Amino acid sequence: MSERTGTATGRRRRGRPAKLSRPAIFAAAVALIDRDGPSALTMRAVAGELGVEAMSLYRHVDGKDALLDGVAEQLMSEIEPRGSSAEWAVAVRGFASSVRGVSRNHPQAFALVAMRALDSTSALQPVEDLLASLRGAGFTPARAVAAYRVVAAYTRGYVLSEITGFALSEDVVATQLRGGRFPAIRGLSRQLAHEPTNAGFRSGLETIINGLRVERES
Repeated sequence: MSERTGTATGRRRRGRPAKLSRPAIFAAAVALIDRDGPSALTMRAVAGELGVEAMSLYRHVDGKDALLDGVAEQLMSEIEPRGSSAEWAVAVRGFASSVRGVSRNHPQAFALVAMRALDSTSALQPVEDLLASLRGAGFTPARAVAAYRVVAAYTRGYVLSEITGFALSEDVVATQLRGGRFPAIRGLSRQLAHEPTNAGFRSGLETIINGLRVERES
């Protein structure tokens, strides 16, 4: 544990420890990752955030793997339920925008747990709302599931690329374009050197929605 974490823990232990609960533990884990990065996440460090001994956490969380599941659960809990009555395209936009909003608020935590399976109530509710809207709009079971998967995959892939860096490095582009290679990349090098915008995310999402609309109406 770092010197800073140890000092902070000492300060917290002079006060009254926070009441332990799974939500409190997971919130502390997200706060720790936001501040110190994924490598800082240990049971001991999270206990320090809460002003308790590490062994106290094991009454609520089995270990590091369960803690990571809890971080994913905590992030998904930030998506407000929308219900199943929303028009399906509105539901798609709301789901995708909400997931992206969480990733922008907690980029390091999101990147750490984005590929973990969803199995908690708070994590599954946004999925339930989206699927219910799709089914209510007349999507067949197979098409509703396919629509959810393509929207989720696009959103997750886009926001992870935003976190890690979408743009092609200008140095890499300049090196690889010698000798007239990769003419398409050369012609688009200025655009490829810039990170995407909100408009870019929305444009891709609308392309998916338009495709789903055609498929639904067929």
